[in-house]
Amino acid sequence: MNKFAIPALLFLMLFISACDTTGKVLKRATALEAKGRYEDAAMAYIQVLQKNPNLSNARSGLQSTGDAAIRAILTEPTRDPKAQVSHYRRVDGLVQKADAVNLSLTLPATYQSDRRRAFNDVIRDLVTRAENLAIENKWEQALNSAREALQYEPDPDAEQMIRNQMFDLEDQWSKDLAAAGLAAERKRDWSGALRNYEKATEITPDERMKEEMTQARSNVLFQWAEDDIRYNKFRAAYDKLGRALEMAPRNERARSLMEEAMRRGSRKVAFLPLYRTAAAIQEMPDSFVQELNEELQFGYWGKPPAFVITSDPRDIRREMRKDDLEGRVLSDDKVYLLGRRIGGDFIVFGEIDRFVVTERNVRERDRNASTFSKQKVTYKEVIVERKVEVGVSFRILELSKRRLFTSGGTRHTEVIQYKTAKYAGNMADLDLNREQRGVFNGEDKRENLNNMITKMVREIGKKTASGV
Repeated sequence: MNKFAIPALLFLMLFISACDTTGKVLKRATALEAKGRYEDAAMAYIQVLQKNPNLSNARSGLQSTGDAAIRAILTEPTRDPKAQVSHYRRVDGLVQKADAVNLSLTLPATYQSDRRRAFNDVIRDLVTRAENLAIENKWEQALNSAREALQYEPDPDAEQMIRNQMFDLEDQWSKDLAAAGLAAERKRDWSGALRNYEKATEITPDERMKEEMTQARSNVLFQWAEDDIRYNKFRAAYDKLGRALEMAPRNERARSLMEEAMRRGSRKVAFLPLYRTAAAIQEMPDSFVQELNEELQFGYWGKPPAFVITSDPRDIRREMRKDDLEGRVLSDDKVYLLGRRIGGDFIVFGEIDRFVVTERNVRERDRNASTFSKQKVTYKEVIVERKVEVGVSFRILELSKRRLFTSGGTRHTEVIQYKTAKYAGNMADLDLNREQRGVFNGEDKRENLNNMITKMVREIGKKTASGV
C-alpha cells in the first residue's frame, strides 16, 4: 500500500465520523425546536456551528431558535427579583455563545434598560435588608447582604454607596465587639475578652482602632498570665506572655513577668546514663550504649526545653562512682537515694532492655572471576538481610514526693542488607577488583553495619527523648 494512503484513509475516517456526529446533533436541534424547547435547540445549533461554522441551516436554525428563546426567557413569569436577574443572565450567556460563532441574536429594544432596572431592584432589596439587619445588631448577616449586592453589577455610584455601607457596618460591628470585650475583661473573663478583641481587630476598617485592639489583647494576655501565676500555671503564663510581647515588644512588665514564670516554673532534672540489661547485652555492640548516651546527652539532655534545667552530668557520674553504680541497672530505691544527693526535682533513668539480631540469606548468585593463573572460576555472592530490634524503657521519679512520676518505653527496628562471598578454593588465588575484594574481606558488611548503628542510635535517641 502507498505510504501516503494510510494517513489519507485515517483523515477520511475522522472526517466521516465528525460529519456523522454533526448530523446527529443537527437532528437533535431540529427535534428540540419542533417541541418548542428553543433554548436547548439554540445550544445544540451552537454546538453544530462550533464544528461547522458555514452550515447554513444550522445558522438559520440558531437565529430563529435563539430569538425565540430570548422572548421565552424574558416572559417567564416570576415575582422574585433575583429570579428575574437570572433570566437576564441566561439571555446574556446565550447571546455570548451565539456571538462566538459569529451570529447576532435579536434583543428587545428596551433590553438594556430593563436589565439595569432588574439588577437595581435586587441591589436595592439587599441594601435595605442590610440596613434592617444592622438595626437588629446582626452585623455579620448585614455585611453578607451588602457584599452580595456587589455581585449584581452596580453602577459606579451605587458601588460606592454599597462600599460606604459596608465600611459603616464593619465600623459599628467592631465597636460593639470592643465593648463586649471590655465588659468581659471587667468580669475577668479573659478568653471572652480576647475573643471579642481579636474579632474586632479583624473586622474594623479603622487602622487606629486595630492598634487599640492589639494593645487591648496584649493587656488581657498579661492579666490572664498574672492569674495563671497565682495558680502556679507557669507554662500557661509563659505562653500567654510570649504572645503579649509579640503584640507589644516594649512591654517590660510582660518581659519581667515572663522571666518570673520561667524561674518559678522550671524544674531541675537529672538524666542518668542508660545501661543494658542482661537480656540485651548478648548481641549488642560494646559501643552502642556509649553512642546512644552521647546522642541523648549532647543532642537532647544538653538542650532541654523551656522549664527544664538539667543537672550537670559530671556531678551525676561523680555521685554514681561513690556507690559504684556505673554500668548497673538500678532499682527505684537506689535511684531515689542518688537523686537526693544530686538534688533537683526529677530523676530520669532507664535501660536498653532489648537488642535482638536476626539474619537471613536473601539471595545467592554465581559470580565469574579469574585466578592469577588466568583460570576461569565462579564464586557465590550472598545477599544477607540483618534485622535489629532495639527497646528502651525509662522511669521518672519525683524526688520531693518519693514517687514514680511516669514511666514508658520505645522500640525501633532497623533492617539492612550487605554482601558476603563464598569460594570453594583459596581466596588468595583470585584476581579480584576492589569491590569484589571488599565483599570477600567483609568491608561491605562492616560499612553497612556501621551505618546501621549510626542510624539506630539517632532514631532510638530521638524516640527516647520524645517519650521522656
